[in-house]
Amino acid sequence: MKKINNIKNLIITLCVLFLTTSLISQTTLLDEDFSSMTTGYVTQSVSTSNNYQVVNNCTYETWEVTTSHSEECSSCTGRFAAIEWYGSSCTQDNVFITKEFSPSETTISISFDYLFDHYSADYFEVYLYNNTDGSQVGVDLVYVTLDTDASFSGSVNLTGNNSTSDNYTLRFHYYGKYDYGASFDNILVTESSSGGGGGGSGNTEVSIGTGTSESGLVPSYGYYDYSWSGMIYLQSEIATEGEIETISFYVDASSPSSYSMDNQKIYIGHTTITEFPNSSVQEDFSSNYATSDWTLVYDGTIDWSPGWEDITLTTKFEYNNTDNLLIKIENRDGDYSFSYPEFDYTSSTRRGGYNYQDNSYPTTTGDRTNIRPNIKFSIGSSSGGALPITLISFHGKIIEDEIQPKTNIEWVVASQINNEYFVVEHSIDGYVWEEVDIIMGDGTTSEFMSYESIHEDPINGYNYYRLTQVDYDGQYETFKPISLFVNSFGEREFIVRKTNLIGQDVNEHYCGPLLIIWNNGEVTREYKVK
Repeated sequence: MKKINNIKNLIITLCVLFLTTSLISQTTLLDEDFSSMTTGYVTQSVSTSNNYQVVNNCTYETWEVTTSHSEECSSCTGRFAAIEWYGSSCTQDNVFITKEFSPSETTISISFDYLFDHYSADYFEVYLYNNTDGSQVGVDLVYVTLDTDASFSGSVNLTGNNSTSDNYTLRFHYYGKYDYGASFDNILVTESSSGGGGGGSGNTEVSIGTGTSESGLVPSYGYYDYSWSGMIYLQSEIATEGEIETISFYVDASSPSSYSMDNQKIYIGHTTITEFPNSSVQEDFSSNYATSDWTLVYDGTIDWSPGWEDITLTTKFEYNNTDNLLIKIENRDGDYSFSYPEFDYTSSTRRGGYNYQDNSYPTTTGDRTNIRPNIKFSIGSSSGGALPITLISFHGKIIEDEIQPKTNIEWVVASQINNEYFVVEHSIDGYVWEEVDIIMGDGTTSEFMSYESIHEDPINGYNYYRLTQVDYDGQYETFKPISLFVNSFGEREFIVRKTNLIGQDVNEHYCGPLLIIWNNGEVTREYKVK
């Protein structure tokens, strides 16, 4: 259902721009596009006020600032940072470290563009680092081992020993031997605070687990048709009373860029047990482990994408902050894949359980495990007002067209309170956004409502979309963005030419890195050996 009123939309948009400017204040902590840096190899002189690099090996194949490079990311512009293999036999193990920044809020937003060009079993990782304490903050923002040309955009909550009195840096670590290389650009770190008019949900964000090991078993195992898993989180870890509105799991960077699983059911309840008591875990959590309030909080589709995957609960769960928390996820998708999502976890003794099988949902006992996924809870006040909308899903698809492909952005809302309209925004890099559509809301209703927006002019490559809901008094909420990849090249039919990395034509006897130019304009890479 698509509702548009152009005149009213224009008036509303101008009003919202005025109102929201006074509600939210954004502070830039780090803005690095390398325009102020000279080209050449990045210095190794340690500094708190300038970028530098730590070279652990391969002293002549290090990070450099350049304007043109064989490993240039698609969103890199002007000057950017890059590294590549030039033919030595050593292992490149080099870390680019940004200048320090000091936040005043406990939540910071981070975005950047990056590329990793893979050949052998190596990796590229990006993480937030607490310079004051000398330790990494949470899990990797990016960890890739396969060809990737993408943008990162996300937020980090400073909890535990990480405080606003500490100094931080972003670290870009490249580890490769005989690998092609990597690049990155457009680093932006910001924080937001509410202004005099209010704004913001006021929720408490609780993050549990910082491990970087990955497993597909818990919470949803995509390698089998059906599965279930269970997790126990302790009161001492949550330590916050209120309504759990959102739970989030961290999808490892090695996972597919998007993996959709239908018929996912999430149950939450209070429990007094601190671990699963036996090596065989019962499938019936309600009768065997839950103490009270066993509740189906979500029933629908989850689109797992690398990074924190936020799941907005259709039924909020009132956590008493006295008992421990029991979570069960039932995967009733009925399909499997050899390429399925992996989840970062922190080992927690006997606090995980799982079972899986093909053809039908497993009702038999499962196995106990120490695998318990990293998780985040968004907990609102028990007496707080209801959110303007309950967003069930937000996704998109490509509409094929002979002249120019289009994108169809769709979302489903379970309930609305004073919902005036939605804003759909588009970005080519994940942090600079342009409004492309306004869709009118339906005020106040408890009915499920579906909406869509057609974008006529997506770019060739990655397109990012995000949704903002605005209510009648100008308050708004912006949801997690999605990405769609548009390929208008057409099918490959024949090879036009083959070149080395500096553009020289090569013949069938050439050995080494190879660029292959196809008739449809695509360029692929190979490494030819004798």
